[in-house]
Amino acid sequence: AELVLQYLTAPYVRIPLLLQLFTDKIRIKALGVEALQEVLDAALFEPALWQGLADKELPTHIPARSRAHLATPCGLLFNELLKSPDATLSAIEVMLDNVLERDAGKYLPESCAVVLYVIRLAVRVEDFLLFLIRNDAWMARDEATCQNTWATYVRGLQVAADTAARLSEAQRRLRAQLHGPVADMLQNWLRRAQRQRRTDDACALHAHLAFLHRNLEEEELGEAAVR
Repeated sequence: AELVLQYLTAPYVRIPLLLQLFTDKIRIKALGVEALQEVLDAALFEPALWQGLADKELPTHIPARSRAHLATPCGLLFNELLKSPDATLSAIEVMLDNVLERDAGKYLPESCAVVLYVIRLAVRVEDFLLFLIRNDAWMARDEATCQNTWATYVRGLQVAADTAARLSEAQRRLRAQLHGPVADMLQNWLRRAQRQRRTDDACALHAHLAFLHRNLEEEELGEAAVR
């Protein structure tokens, strides 16, 4: 708890610090607590201070008189993925590996809460990754017509060439985890819950399987995904 509170006081670097904290196989169990899930969600997905101008003034005093220099144009998670993605993305992969090790062959709501939370977290981070990857590809085509998704011009989302390659590779690894062993685990839990007529549990697992596929484009909807 003390480490979490310390990291929350450092908003510009809190995302990799918090995620790395929960890569530990013991500490990750704490994410089964809903209140802590809400804290981590807020730390990752709330954008924090908005940078209204293209350039920002660096502080001349320590401690700085304001936190304006910590502002970002598109939010902290986008900023982390653009500037230093490796620590964040590697932590997500390790967290997924750790919860997969907790698979006991059946779904129990109390003990599996942390597993389902980490899956949801990984899918949401993949959503941010794909936005950057797809926006970068759209920008490279230099199309004139904007749309209401990632196909539009956004200040602050320009991806460096080497970073784009790293993001694409990380997304491929994350997708392989989510649609490979993670999906298999959820399907196994679902089949067992259905055989035992545990309707509430089956509904929760159906919802997570649907959520697992939220980032698929129409052309990616193969037989396994649709089923």
